[in-house]
Amino acid sequence: MTLDELIPLVARFLAARRVPYFIFGGVGVSLWGEPRTTKDLDLVLSVARGGTPSLVAGLNALGFGITKPLHRKLREGRIVQLPMDLTALDVKLCTTDHDRETLARARLAKLGDFELSVATPEDIVLYKLQTWRRQDQADIENLLGNVKAMEVRYIEDRLAPLEGATGHP
Repeated sequence: MTLDELIPLVARFLAARRVPYFIFGGVGVSLWGEPRTTKDLDLVLSVARGGTPSLVAGLNALGFGITKPLHRKLREGRIVQLPMDLTALDVKLCTTDHDRETLARARLAKLGDFELSVATPEDIVLYKLQTWRRQDQADIENLLGNVKAMEVRYIEDRLAPLEGATGHP
């Protein structure tokens, strides 16, 4: 399976179950800035209390193979990487204040025949700051250089609370 096949598969799955979500990784960067190559789809999902087992069962039915340790990691609010052929679904549950705020601010973006819920460029920058790998730094530069109305003040106002929540400067 390729990313071009994974995106509609996951979009249909989430729409059928009415699961609120947002995209925040390389696909999100490509939708707001200059497109770049990525092999995975990064999502944050909002699932009602007690809804995780049903979500996991549905994802397993699609072929993702979520084991008990991965299910536990997901419930803990950590990102779980679910490989599928040539790509992967990186998924996390909406557990933090920033996740919830990002979900509320997410915008619809068109990708092919689908409208996808995508984190704002500012929120993507905040997620990228949390991991701070070379690709994250390049993605931040991409967004800062290509999004004309970037709300830098929004980012600055959330840095201290985010640092406190994650324990990372």
